[in-house]
Amino acid sequence: MKRWLIFGVKIALAVSIIAYLLWSTFQTDAEVYKQLQREEKNWLRLGLAGLVLLSATLFTFFRWYLLVRVLEIRFTLREAIRLGYMGYVVNFFALGVVGGDIFKAFLLARDHAGCRTEAVMSVLVDRLVGLYGLLLLAAVGLVIWKGYFAEAHQATESLYLLLILSIGGFLLATLGFCFPRQFARGRVALRVSTIPRVGKYLEQIIVALARYSQHRRTLLVATLITLGTQLLTVIGFWLIATGLPGEGPNFAQLFVMVPLALFATAVPLPMGGLGALEATLASLYRLFGFSSALGLLVSLAYRLVTILVAVGGIPVFLGKPLVGESKDFSEGTSG
Repeated sequence: MKRWLIFGVKIALAVSIIAYLLWSTFQTDAEVYKQLQREEKNWLRLGLAGLVLLSATLFTFFRWYLLVRVLEIRFTLREAIRLGYMGYVVNFFALGVVGGDIFKAFLLARDHAGCRTEAVMSVLVDRLVGLYGLLLLAAVGLVIWKGYFAEAHQATESLYLLLILSIGGFLLATLGFCFPRQFARGRVALRVSTIPRVGKYLEQIIVALARYSQHRRTLLVATLITLGTQLLTVIGFWLIATGLPGEGPNFAQLFVMVPLALFATAVPLPMGGLGALEATLASLYRLFGFSSALGLLVSLAYRLVTILVAVGGIPVFLGKPLVGESKDFSEGTSG
């Protein structure tokens, strides 16, 4: 009962954020909504955006497949797509992306007895590699297109702050990937483990990276796949932005905005950070001198496409009976 109550509260919070964004942007940029209603949409580009984003999703499943196989677990690509889609769909009903990851790890461990630790590690490292790729793209985008700082006079300080945070996070993540064993054996791991509430989770991350450190080639390939999927995601956003009426950012500017906005999907809200992504992209549009209402509409269109991708993957559940698995899963996670 408590779990459902928390879920209901977070749904209400996400919907409230969306409602507030729609109301506030309509007050300041009502013309954008009128333009959306009366002008032609480029349905071809919107349809292509769906295919591109579907391809990006499938590539993330392939990345996870590589990370599982390197742990010597007998795992097929078909199984990776099936379990990956299950986790993807669960993300829309759980409290953020973590719910889908837990579900995915549980099913992998269930199908491969004695590999519970390896299953959790593979999902954890897959998530870390994804965030690492986002940091890399955000840092590179802000450095290469720093000329846009001068164009957004009032946003210069904010953009430089984003640049510093992105590069700093990327460098820290790089140290973690390159020297995980040193962290695991040194005083850092001991001190990290004592941090209240998050210490044990940070320690698990260090241990997982240390386990994967002997498979750096696989980590490199996984990182390259991540960069490819994020590039496809940027292309998907660009197709959506150019498929809707209104003057928005070009591809280079979206290359900077999208990785930063996608960090918001890690917020523990249903449907992959519903409300957080929309608020972040609307703010970034305004930061770069564009209509925040248009940024909100682009993010909502992206959200709709991801829902359609998830709905299209529901038949994958029929690929293998899950009788009793949901019950076991709820019992395993509640203990």
